[in-house]
Amino acid sequence: MHIIKFVHYIREKVPPIFYVLLVFSIAICIGAFLNYQDEIKQIILHKKNELAAITDLKTKQIEAWRKERLNDAEIIKGNPFLFEPLYNLHENKNVAKTKSEVRQWLKPMIKNNNYNDIIIVSDSEKVLLTVSGLPFYMSRIDSENIAIARNKNQIYFTDLYLKKDESINIDIIIPFHKSSNSIENEHFAYVIIKIDPTRKLYPLIESWPTPSKTSETLIVERFGNSDSIVYLNELKFLKNTALKLKISLKDTLIPAVKAVLGIEGIFEGIDYRNEKVLAQSEKIENTNWFMITKTDVEEIYEPLSEKTKWFAFFIILVIILTITSSWQLWVKRKTKDREKLFESELKTISAEKKFQYFFENTSAGISITEVDGKLNVNNAFAELVGYSKSELSDLNWQVFTHPDDSEMSNNFANSMIDGKTEKASFEKRYIHKNGSVIWTLVNTTLQRDKNGIPRHFLTNILDITEKKNAEIELNKTKEYLENLIGYANAPIIVWDSKLNITRFNHAFEKITGRKAEDVIGKNIEILFPKEKIKESLGLISKTLKGERWEIVEIQIQNLDGNIKTVLWNSANIFDADKKTVISTIAQGHDITDKKQAEDILRENEKWLKESQRVGRIGFYKFNIASNYWTSSDVLDDIFGIDSDFEKTLNTWNELIHPINQAEMLKYFNEEVFGKQLSFDREYKIIRKTDGQTRWVHGKGELNCDENGIPTKMIGTILDITVQKTIEEALKKSEERYRGLFDNIEAGIVVHAPDTSILMSNSKASELLGLSIEQLQGKLAFDPRWKFINTNNEPLPFEEYPVNQVSSTKKPINNLVFGVFRPETNDTVWLIVNGFPVFDEHGEISEILISFIDITERQKSSNKVLKLNNELELKNEELEQLIYVASHDLRSPLVNIQGFNSELKQSLKTIINLIENEENIDTAKEKIIHYLNSDFKESVEFIDICAEKISKLISGLLKVSRLSRTLTSSSEVNIKNLISNILSTFEFTIKTQGIKIEVGDLPNCFGDELMLDQVFSNIIGNAIKFLSHERLPKIKISGTIANEQIVYCIEDNGIGFSTEYLDKIFLLFHRLDNKTEGEGLGLAIVKKIIDKHNGSAWAESTPKIGSRFFISIPNKKINL
Repeated sequence: MHIIKFVHYIREKVPPIFYVLLVFSIAICIGAFLNYQDEIKQIILHKKNELAAITDLKTKQIEAWRKERLNDAEIIKGNPFLFEPLYNLHENKNVAKTKSEVRQWLKPMIKNNNYNDIIIVSDSEKVLLTVSGLPFYMSRIDSENIAIARNKNQIYFTDLYLKKDESINIDIIIPFHKSSNSIENEHFAYVIIKIDPTRKLYPLIESWPTPSKTSETLIVERFGNSDSIVYLNELKFLKNTALKLKISLKDTLIPAVKAVLGIEGIFEGIDYRNEKVLAQSEKIENTNWFMITKTDVEEIYEPLSEKTKWFAFFIILVIILTITSSWQLWVKRKTKDREKLFESELKTISAEKKFQYFFENTSAGISITEVDGKLNVNNAFAELVGYSKSELSDLNWQVFTHPDDSEMSNNFANSMIDGKTEKASFEKRYIHKNGSVIWTLVNTTLQRDKNGIPRHFLTNILDITEKKNAEIELNKTKEYLENLIGYANAPIIVWDSKLNITRFNHAFEKITGRKAEDVIGKNIEILFPKEKIKESLGLISKTLKGERWEIVEIQIQNLDGNIKTVLWNSANIFDADKKTVISTIAQGHDITDKKQAEDILRENEKWLKESQRVGRIGFYKFNIASNYWTSSDVLDDIFGIDSDFEKTLNTWNELIHPINQAEMLKYFNEEVFGKQLSFDREYKIIRKTDGQTRWVHGKGELNCDENGIPTKMIGTILDITVQKTIEEALKKSEERYRGLFDNIEAGIVVHAPDTSILMSNSKASELLGLSIEQLQGKLAFDPRWKFINTNNEPLPFEEYPVNQVSSTKKPINNLVFGVFRPETNDTVWLIVNGFPVFDEHGEISEILISFIDITERQKSSNKVLKLNNELELKNEELEQLIYVASHDLRSPLVNIQGFNSELKQSLKTIINLIENEENIDTAKEKIIHYLNSDFKESVEFIDICAEKISKLISGLLKVSRLSRTLTSSSEVNIKNLISNILSTFEFTIKTQGIKIEVGDLPNCFGDELMLDQVFSNIIGNAIKFLSHERLPKIKISGTIANEQIVYCIEDNGIGFSTEYLDKIFLLFHRLDNKTEGEGLGLAIVKKIIDKHNGSAWAESTPKIGSRFFISIPNKKINL
């Protein structure tokens, strides 16, 4: 019975439309759920593709960065001009000059590549040079890295490591061998490139090409031999973690751990923040590093979450609107049914009873309110406000009127009382007895008596609380939707059935550069590039037919003209018929950067393949474990093989020409696999398809696992057949030409328009005294050229043979010149002819100079004059030497003769004692007396005289050698020369407190070693003859005047009298016999300066000081 009553109650109370709505709502929910599942699949697929592309991009970028750094290292190692300076640093030769040269060469490399520094250390790990000039101290890690490079015997790219100051570094160690034939590990120096990864490597790793809040790229590796991994770069959400944050290999949910364990590709996991992520991993070739790209799952689903909220809102909105409208229709129908029932009942009773019946039984609240506020209400009114009728009869209507509506109610009542209106209709709130608010629709009329005096208000009250609450909720939902669309991170746009824009959120404003107020109401075509309008509108018009976009690419044109590629998805809003589309809402995702990156990658790949095709460069990858290799189409074409060819190491060797097979297989097994060296060989092959013989140049690099075992080799094959054919032809042509060129009796030199030598024959080398290699590239104004005319005067630069031809563009005939040969230190006389060779534009392309030796003929004419000059100079030297021999040597010789006579006399006395003295002890005592007195004194004096003679002879030998010394003239940096000389006196200068002042010192031409001796002798004398009465001071300066460079060395020492000015430069002349020395220092100075066509003189004042002057011609001279 109860169940039956309940069913009847449900049928009576619940309208049938409710069941229809229930089914409709369930269908919408099922559809939304299926759409949600489909969206998840699409988003995951899109994100996987994005992670794969970014991982591949980042991996290639890091590999390219490493390759660039290794190329820098190869450039340093392969520089032929760097070996000698490094060796000089190692041997401590010309240190200052060498350091300057090395810094000048390496500093641009630091600047261009943003390196920290480049350090040069010896084989004993002594720091020889820092290119930056900053101090550097070897650490334990530096020593370990050098040891690895030493053992590997090749360039070593270290791993990232943490220094004591917690900064991160990565180095490249470049070993230098003592010679090309030295034993394997015999190095003399190491160049260390210091790299700060925070400058280029980390920004390269950490940048993400598309906007993202949680996406992150990082690199990891296994931490040594431990059971943990270490993060190598700074993390996005944890700072100061590079090389510090370690995670156990047991945490297999961590993507970084999965990567190190060998899992590559896409997978889900938990990252270091304990957040669920989608990640991609890939190993970076030639390293122990693994690249990880990851994005939080929450962010991946965020667009779907926004869209789901939007769809949920519309589903709820549709259901609410449908239920509300259906409920109102049902209530309206019920009300009409009741009214019909009341009408039929009212017909049977009197008018008064009819009113009373209607007053009591109507569902609407009715009140009769006296002007003074007293109430008479029906049951419906009492039920509406929660009071009993008796309670209400004692209350004024204002008591349960909402305070905010009280004034409005009074205004309506007063308006009717004043006769301004007869009735009023308005919405009003009452306060229920339980405190809740009741919304009502009030219709009231003022009843008057026959005299027009107000009697009471007859008021009809309808409960509209549910309707008002629905409206409030609807407004809240509408506001939420507006905020959701307006401030969503994803661009959202809505257009109507005429393709006019009705919604346009802030994110879309950022993409287009347009304000919402400028586009709302306008056709959507204003957003598209002109050339894409038709295509884009064609896609959009499909939405009006009910089509729903999943992923559609449509381009948007920014207000500034830039084109953005946007990935769209959409949903349609239908009319009540569920078929007619009244508007479409679409969400966009800016993928411009991603598309550009993809386009660049595709373009690079296209150009790479095209470059390989044009350049005949093939690519291969050899898997050592499987013994199989794969190759590009270009390589297959070079080898003449097709897709059916079995690609193994043996079949590759079979393609090699038989004469090279054994050699190549041995090289591959011993050098490449055995020593793990790079593959780099030129060899012949026989094409499989047509049997043609071709030359190829193969290169390859081994990739090893963490245990150093080779796993694969990647490389290229370049077809060099054409190059080799041309080389062979050129070689034969060169041999024929060279045979003729070298066997002609005349010297031939071919110059470029800038006078540099392009080529020369062996006769030219013989006559000019320089090898073919020394002549190659030499310019006409090279300082080693020393041309003279027939008067033995230096030839002006413009009169050099090649310069005459270059300036006049005319031949020269039978000109006679002398050329000084520095290697043999002689002059060869030549008859010279020359002519220019012109190009198609009438400009000189080459200048050919030929010459024949006429030295013997020329010598005969100059011999007498030269011999006379030499004889005159030798006579002057001989006179001084004879004087020394006859005067300075005579005195010690006379002393020796005298003491020798005394020794003879003493010896006779000793012999007599031995022969005649009978008492042996007495004889012994007398002999010892003679030996300790006369004999000993004579021997000591003889030693002193012999030492003096020895010093005089040594001095004569020095002067004699100076006359025979071979000299060469070049530009001398006097400032550096003086600096080096002062460094040799540094101990004396410091201990004696000598103040040194060095002024401007212009460079000069001369023999650097001889000038070193000149300045050393004068500065040494200045230090030797210091005054102890004042603070010692030496000043060195130089000036240029009258085509002479004059240097002055001034001191405040003891000085000397002017009467000695003419004697101090003579041989063996000393002002003070008490001082050490041979009296040769200033004599040697004078002789060297004379050889430089200069002069030397002095000025001095006793007890004040001295000044010594040296004057040298301000031009290059022949010594």
